[in-house]
Amino acid sequence: MKICVLGDSVAKGVLLDREQGRYYCGKHGFADRMAEDGVQVENMAVFGCTITKGLQLAKRHETRLNGADVILLEFGGNDCDYHWNEIAADPAAEHSPNTPVDCYLQDYTNLIYLAESHGALPVVLTLPPIHARRYFDWFSQKMSDEEKANIVSWLHGDIEYIHNWHRMYNDQLCALADSLGAALIDIRADFLAGGDYGDFLCADGIHPNEAGQEMIYSRLKSLGFRLRCA
Repeated sequence: MKICVLGDSVAKGVLLDREQGRYYCGKHGFADRMAEDGVQVENMAVFGCTITKGLQLAKRHETRLNGADVILLEFGGNDCDYHWNEIAADPAAEHSPNTPVDCYLQDYTNLIYLAESHGALPVVLTLPPIHARRYFDWFSQKMSDEEKANIVSWLHGDIEYIHNWHRMYNDQLCALADSLGAALIDIRADFLAGGDYGDFLCADGIHPNEAGQEMIYSRLKSLGFRLRCA
């Protein structure tokens, strides 16, 4: 079986070194673990990738998709994110996410169709949840108190808005997959069912840690990689 992976840093297996304050590519992400099990894996995931960039990447390197039985798709965390420095500087201005939700859904649709055109089964992964407070503390750590207050004001005084906004993208993605009849694996539910989902995220509140990557891998392994039955 050949599996192609298109996605962002979650699919890339990126982890955060909290002491060094830098990201690095782990060696035991869910895609790496699948390859260790003898599955042919073509991991095309890119750190910071949005669905729009992912679609462009897939079109530019379509030959890498040839022969794939399954194409795993994992996008959304970067799409729903904002330019927080701009919000901190001018909260009264109009601010848009990296990918507005209507564009997100359209490009995701196009990517699913592209996967199908190669005779592969597109399989959508839901978004791992964001730990809003942890994420806020991470991206605002070098901001002044005034800049942090500006962001909180823009969030209507509720930092959990970040989590809820992210969840809305996930809900929209699930509805899209259902409308298209696309296979979907709800890894988000696994995170939320494991007690404190923060235990499965890095210090930045957005990237799955090694335990989180193991959880994703375990879900895929539980399917025996027979994803046509997902």
